[in-house]
Amino acid sequence: MSGLSLSGFSRLSEENSGFIRSCRGLAALVVVATHIEQVFVAPYWSGIHAYSLILGQASVMLFFVLSGFLICRSITSRISEVAREFRIP
Repeated sequence: MSGLSLSGFSRLSEENSGFIRSCRGLAALVVVATHIEQVFVAPYWSGIHAYSLILGQASVMLFFVLSGFLICRSITSRISEVAREFRIP
């Protein structure tokens, strides 16, 4: 595998990791708030419901995108560590 280089992958810094995890947590809280709104607020006041649905859907997408990014970074970082251990370029 002459074109494969695993040396460019590294772990996220603590600051970046914390920021991404905070955004992911905030997105999860927005999804919970949207579900609460659907159950308790929407039956009595439907004026805000359409905006709540859009915000909830965007938060779900953001949560999954950030989760996928973190999983991918974790896997590539681990592959890079194993490659260094076995001296693969």
